[in-house]
Amino acid sequence: MLDRLAASATLNYPPFEEAVKLAADRNVIQQDPIEAAKVCEVLKAGEVHAYQDFVRDTVEVPLAIARYIVRLVYATRPPEDKEVGDDEVDFSLYEKYMPEEYKKDNLIYVGDSNRGIIWLSSLARANAVLAGRTVVTDQDVKDVAVSVLAHRLTLNDQKSHKYPRHIGRVIIKKLLEKVETTD
Repeated sequence: MLDRLAASATLNYPPFEEAVKLAADRNVIQQDPIEAAKVCEVLKAGEVHAYQDFVRDTVEVPLAIARYIVRLVYATRPPEDKEVGDDEVDFSLYEKYMPEEYKKDNLIYVGDSNRGIIWLSSLARANAVLAGRTVVTDQDVKDVAVSVLAHRLTLNDQKSHKYPRHIGRVIIKKLLEKVETTD
């Protein structure tokens, strides 16, 4: 299940001449992809776990940033999502922030879940560490939001674009432009 992943990444097409080399190379199919990519071990498993613990235990998400994260996620939840659970949910953030063209087409069937909140916060923490900080900023959230949230959207199949992952990414980018970083 895709939602079990923290985030998704997209790979761009290679430049034209690189693609020509792929087409002309007789041995490309027989190459070990790990070897061809020159992948090598950078960290031992224990080091990875130590970094994960550091990020989780040391990096702070200020309340204002936590509220921003929740606003982003709630903005993906259409009123039709009320069928997902029995709790009373406020769908006003979807109404406020979702671009009209996506609302009128009922493009989103199910918005991001609470797992989206958790992973967006976690990856924003990691992004802060990579920038040398122990406090998350709104920019950290913005830097990882598309890859964390877009693949969690469930789009309405009859209305969605033939490339739903692309549309999910476009929707999250639009929300990043509209959702305020502060209350």
